[in-house]
Amino acid sequence: MKHIFYLLLCCLALPAIAQNRYYPYAEGAKWGLTDENLAVLVTPQFDTSFRFVDNKFAIVKKQQHYGLISPDGNMILPCDYEALSYFGMNAGTAQLQGKYQLLNFTTGKPISAFVFDKLNDYSYNDAIILLVTQAGKKYFLNIFTGQPLNPKGYDDASFLRSYNNRGTIKTGNKYGLIDLRTGAIVLPVKYDKLETAWQNGNKILVATTGKLNTWFDEQGVVVPQPKKEKPAKTKAKKEEEMVATLEETVMEAPVEATVDGPEMKKDIYIYNQGNNKWKLTLENRPLYTSGETEILNTFDLNGYTNLQKLSYDPYSRDIPSVTLKAVKDGKTGIINPAGNVLAPFQYDDIIYTGNYYKTIRNNKIGILGRDLSEITPPVLQNIYASDPYLRAWLVEMPNGKKGYMDMKSGKIFIPGIQLTSN
Repeated sequence: MKHIFYLLLCCLALPAIAQNRYYPYAEGAKWGLTDENLAVLVTPQFDTSFRFVDNKFAIVKKQQHYGLISPDGNMILPCDYEALSYFGMNAGTAQLQGKYQLLNFTTGKPISAFVFDKLNDYSYNDAIILLVTQAGKKYFLNIFTGQPLNPKGYDDASFLRSYNNRGTIKTGNKYGLIDLRTGAIVLPVKYDKLETAWQNGNKILVATTGKLNTWFDEQGVVVPQPKKEKPAKTKAKKEEEMVATLEETVMEAPVEATVDGPEMKKDIYIYNQGNNKWKLTLENRPLYTSGETEILNTFDLNGYTNLQKLSYDPYSRDIPSVTLKAVKDGKTGIINPAGNVLAPFQYDDIIYTGNYYKTIRNNKIGILGRDLSEITPPVLQNIYASDPYLRAWLVEMPNGKKGYMDMKSGKIFIPGIQLTSN
């Protein structure tokens, strides 16, 4: 029974562990790592911000070199590499002293012993394939196995982008075709040219030897020679047929044709009446043609020195359909057309970004959600890009420290930060 109880506790703890998030933060120009409990996992030492892939690893940079760290702050790879590039399936390339190798980014271990000189290209199909150069020869490299599909290198090679899992190969002046799933040769390297074409809506390959053309499907099976198409119609002939078609259409058109009305746009419009008096109208205006504007509703508001529409969304059930920035007694708030206060008059300015409302007071920035709930009072120096995975904004504090703030709770993940909203 004791063992079963322990197992249940472990199962209950799994969601909490899985949901734990890790946040880069900066002091000055250096970046470190913290968690949801604001524990310092890595002291600021990296040159740029970073993010974790599937909560497994992050690429970090120090002194123009790159390494890998795990979410607990341990170094998977030291910052000794000239470049690190992640491709998927926990695999990526690492450049060290001019040479490249495939590594498992979660362990830092080589996937294979194959080392190459240059990464030329890559393709995502049934497998992730890299096109690389080693000793002047081209290889297709499977990142899952770390092994080249062609043990013998080619003088040149490329992905055949219009076909799945196919690559062209070249030795000397001759071309062939390779299957990028198995490494099997689909067409031997013996053709002077290898080009793509269409036949009856199907993709085909035209292989040329001297003056002889042979047509293949992507499996390397010979297909019949395409039939010659009828000569294209001249421009004059096309215009003649178009005029005849239009005349026929006009002759056959019904006498009493119906015409749709103009496309309309509904929106709120603000008119300054002077002496702090304002008229708001909900109008239906024609979008593209001249026509009659329909007045759907009218509102009169008094006592505001400035009034400006922030947002109008008649289809949303979760946010106010209309928000107006209003200025009264030198302070800015948010009201609706009926004059109801949605956000108090305590800010120097309010800016709507489309995703949230930025509030400004004493040169500091706060955030109201789209539903006008306060996520954080004005305590920030700046707001940068959002991170969908972390569900957080990258923010800067007045003391210059940078880190992430949760989009829902407003919690700031920067160790040592004490919030004040004065």
